[in-house]
Amino acid sequence: MSQHDNAKGEELPDESSPFMAAARELARNPDSPASLRIMSEMKRVLAPSQRVVEELVQALCESIENPGLTTNAQVAAAKARWEQVTGAQLDAGLMRKFEEDAHTELEDRMRRPPPLEQVLEQFDPAARTPDCGYKLGADLEGLQGTWHRLWALLRLQASSKMDMTDGIEMVRAQFETLLGRGLQDVELARLTRHAAALAPQMRSQFEALAAKANKREPEPPG
Repeated sequence: MSQHDNAKGEELPDESSPFMAAARELARNPDSPASLRIMSEMKRVLAPSQRVVEELVQALCESIENPGLTTNAQVAAAKARWEQVTGAQLDAGLMRKFEEDAHTELEDRMRRPPPLEQVLEQFDPAARTPDCGYKLGADLEGLQGTWHRLWALLRLQASSKMDMTDGIEMVRAQFETLLGRGLQDVELARLTRHAAALAPQMRSQFEALAAKANKREPEPPG
């Protein structure tokens, strides 16, 4: 057995390699200047690979939602970029993993509104204080949390066919106060279209849950 093998016959990394030296520094002194430089460099090196993964998953999302020649071509192009950047072959097993990631992403989209910058005109998220309470799931009273509530009401109105104008206008006013300006009609229309597109899934999910809740086990004889 080689000195670089363990008891299971697995090859161990070379302890004298730069990788192991960096790993030891990160493990021993995670807050040291050297560790911070290592993390920064790792992020820089991995960034291109991360981008092509995100591009591929987004292309797969589009192909699931809008199957056709155009989206198939986008998937093929994203796959080629992934292989070019990583220098590896994208085999069937890994492709299935990316497809699973795409389905997970689509399911997650059903539970959240579109990003503010996708709907609002001239909105720069970097210029805003992060809504930490919303990101941590602690509250829905900040800018992003109120945006989520507005979107949720619009989605509920579309799925239930109920008139929820009063509630929508109330939350819209709260959001506009936090935003510091009025919400343009074209912006509200974009958010409404996004919410309405998800209404059928929301309705079917609620109906399935209601059916499950109404299903009662037979009571044992007294």
